[in-house]
Amino acid sequence: KKAIESFFLKEFALTDAVFHVNNLEKEREFNIQKLNISLKDLLINQPPGKFSISNKSVDFSIGKFTGRLTKRAIKYIDFEDFKIELDSLNVQQSVDTAMFHFSDFNMGLKKLDIQTADSVSHFTMESYDLSYKDKSIKLKNVSFKPNISEAAMQKKYAYQHTQFSGTVGSMEMLGVNFDSLIYKRKIFIDEILLDKVAVSIFKDKTKPFDTNKFPVYLGQQIGGIPITLMVKQLKATDVNLVNRELKPTGDYGKANINRATLTVKNITT
Repeated sequence: KKAIESFFLKEFALTDAVFHVNNLEKEREFNIQKLNISLKDLLINQPPGKFSISNKSVDFSIGKFTGRLTKRAIKYIDFEDFKIELDSLNVQQSVDTAMFHFSDFNMGLKKLDIQTADSVSHFTMESYDLSYKDKSIKLKNVSFKPNISEAAMQKKYAYQHTQFSGTVGSMEMLGVNFDSLIYKRKIFIDEILLDKVAVSIFKDKTKPFDTNKFPVYLGQQIGGIPITLMVKQLKATDVNLVNRELKPTGDYGKANINRATLTVKNITT
């Protein structure tokens, strides 16, 4: 009948657990392999009107995850070696105030594969690594390509629609100020480096314009970003762009840009 005022756990470990979830009503299935959870020095205090929790370290990892969802926009998701490492977390909460602090945070995964139910979007990524102490986010071999042909894609639209697909060999965000993002919802990044970028653009100009839709210019797109953004420098190397159009005459027009280098400074909202 009395709430627990204090709880301390020296260590908790769950090693190589396996879960299989099959929801027949919602038609979705999840397979989780090599689930590991490690907690050390967990302390929970609940004096009247207050709540606090602290721990020395939290490690969470999944060796392999596979999900299939029949009735959702995403029909398939798969990844490996997912991990979250949180060091020295401290949270204090009262009636109107919440304060938290941690020493370090790391997150990563490999071989991410996401496919939508309509096959319009297929996103893959070889690896993703985030480090709070290093102030960095690093991605490798990112790909965004539809699983259907250009003709099948264009059938979905009554008016002219620009179709994009592409790959990025590597993307590094350096000097990321995570504190400004967490506490003030502001994104400050010193440098973004892109390498081996390949972009393909296609438009069917035999279709009519949508006269009720007005284009949004780049300045309007940047101004429409709801949070403060500041990137000191963006540099892209080995950029290859292919732009194809099906002209009203029925033949194709094509423009190539190969091995380009792009540098942009002081991107901000």
